[in-house]
Amino acid sequence: MHDAIDKNQKSKKIPISSVVSQNLEEKRQGGIQEKIVGLEEEFLQSQENLKNLEEMLGESEESGIVKENQENKTESIKPQNTASVATLKTQDDKNFSLKTTLSSFAQQIKESIKQYKPPLTKLSIDLNPEKLGKIELSITKKGKDLHISITSNTQAINMFAQNQVDLRQNLQNIGFNNIDFNFSQNGSSQQKEEGKREKRNKNSLQEYQEIEEISNHTYDTLEIVLPKYA
Repeated sequence: MHDAIDKNQKSKKIPISSVVSQNLEEKRQGGIQEKIVGLEEEFLQSQENLKNLEEMLGESEESGIVKENQENKTESIKPQNTASVATLKTQDDKNFSLKTTLSSFAQQIKESIKQYKPPLTKLSIDLNPEKLGKIELSITKKGKDLHISITSNTQAINMFAQNQVDLRQNLQNIGFNNIDFNFSQNGSSQQKEEGKREKRNKNSLQEYQEIEEISNHTYDTLEIVLPKYA
């Protein structure tokens, strides 16, 4: 019986080669599993990197669009600014030209008065600028007042009517005070200055209203009255 047991034990012994092979297989399976896990981690990391890259590209595109819009706005503003500067320059040129014309005209009046010889003196003068044309002056004396009748094209006379405050100031600057202006069209006066001077000096509002009324008409004649001219 003892011999039978020994035979069974011998028959149940596992060969060493089988154990080694099993160990190797387990290690191989374990290595494969580790590789799979590593690949999965790399894949997840790649997905995360791709997502981050897409977000960066999206932000870059949005930034580019905003920048482009800002550049477009800047470009659209530039022509407006250029136009504004050009408009201001044109206005300044016009104002400078008007001041020059009024100052020059006042000096021409002064020189014409110096040439006056009673009872009547007539003169022809070129305005500055020349495109305004000529003016014809007739200078006479009525009592103690000197009357200067100026006839020209409606453009020139209307310019004097619309800017009579500045014209008056220019004449005052060269020594002519208490001046009266009479504007008329075809001999029909729209403004009767005689007898109004004293009243107007007491009421600046009335003077302003008269100037506004004059500016709304068309004239071809201006009479300048120098009171008590010696």
